[in-house]
Parts: sequence; structure tokens; C-alpha cells
Amino acid sequence: MQRENGIEVEIFANKWFLTLFTMQFPLDFVVRVWDHFLCNGWITVYSVALALLTQMEHELLQMKSFDSIMSLILGTFETDWKGIDPDAVLIEAQKINLEKIVTKYTKKYADTKASTS
Repeated sequence: MQRENGIEVEIFANKWFLTLFTMQFPLDFVVRVWDHFLCNGWITVYSVALALLTQMEHELLQMKSFDSIMSLILGTFETDWKGIDPDAVLIEAQKINLEKIVTKYTKKYADTKASTS
């Protein structure tokens, strides 16, 4: 996700992943994520994170400063993410094919590594 504004995934993903979304999201949303997590494992956490970013994509791409982007990403549903629908996030998360995404980037990494060797 890093662009010219210096945003690194580790800055916000650690907070989401280490707390399983409990620090920023309403309990009814967290409980539903945890239900999926207990049934499907860590793939749920990654899918929900990607779905959240997908839901915020338009707004994030309009922002120019590091501070405004981080304020939105590290905000809360109650104050900053009023346009985010928890149901839509979970539906989007279920549609994400992480295996396909990982395979794509694994191949891209291997190709890059092979070309630099």
C-alpha cells in the first residue's frame, strides 16, 4: 500500500491484527468477525482487513497527507468511518480470494528475485 505519502501496512495492520479489531470497531461487528475467525482461522482477519481497505478505497485515494490517511485508517466506526457498513465489509471479505492474491504476489516476487540474480 505504500505510496508517495509513506504509508506502510505495518503501521495500521498490527493494531488490527494484534487486537483482532477490538480496539477500533463496535462490538457487534467484532463478534461477527470473531465468529468467522473461529470457523475459518486467520484468513478471516486478512480478508476483513482487505475488505475494510476496499470500503475506504475511494476516500483514501483522495487524501494527500500521511496524517489524514492515518487518521482515517486508525479512526473508529463511531467517529471516522460513518460511511462504512459492517455488513458490506463482511460480505466483501467473504468474496476475497486470498489464495489467488497470494499466488499472484508470490509469483511476482519470485520473478523479481530471479531477474535480479
